[in-house]
Amino acid sequence: IDTVSWILYYVAAPLLILLALVATVLNVTVFMSRFFVKSRSSTLEMTYSLAVTDTLSSLAQAASLFWNSFGPRVLGMQHTSWCFPMALEVFRMGFMLTGVFHIAALAFVHYLQIVRPFDHTRILSLSQTHVLLLILWIVPSAVMTVYFWSFPGSGFQAEGCMNKGPDGMFFLYNIYFRTQVSLIILTMMLATCIIYWRLLKVVDTV
Repeated sequence: IDTVSWILYYVAAPLLILLALVATVLNVTVFMSRFFVKSRSSTLEMTYSLAVTDTLSSLAQAASLFWNSFGPRVLGMQHTSWCFPMALEVFRMGFMLTGVFHIAALAFVHYLQIVRPFDHTRILSLSQTHVLLLILWIVPSAVMTVYFWSFPGSGFQAEGCMNKGPDGMFFLYNIYFRTQVSLIILTMMLATCIIYWRLLKVVDTV
């Protein structure tokens, strides 16, 4: 094995798995505090939901690294089907997008509470927040599942999900798909930055 591969699979992969597990523990700790807080608000509900999202995203990341990289390369694990690794990838990407949408939504709620301190609950009630969170949870993973199932002979439609056809895993690694996902993430992060920038300007005028 060459030096670069050794560093990637024997050093980087275990380290990233460990960091993902640490992140999981920290996010579980944050979520557990929900049971000791009696009050409920849109901000708190989104924060706890974000903690759960990050927990599942970290677990999916750790499982994906172990199953797809560390296991086969270091432990010599042999996979007869790639359906499970592909399912991990679906949820990893889905939870990642869910987390990004959560951050942008949380920024909007913070802005709303500062700009409309007395009637923000009329604009976004707690029940509406729960509906929004449900949408943020379901849509990204559902879209990813449909995408992975949309290519005849590839993805989940390939026998054993082995993707040995001429196109193979092109549906996942092609630049168009990667660009679309990256643009969504960048757009949400930019929107978050703009919201907090406007929020700071509002606070400065008070």
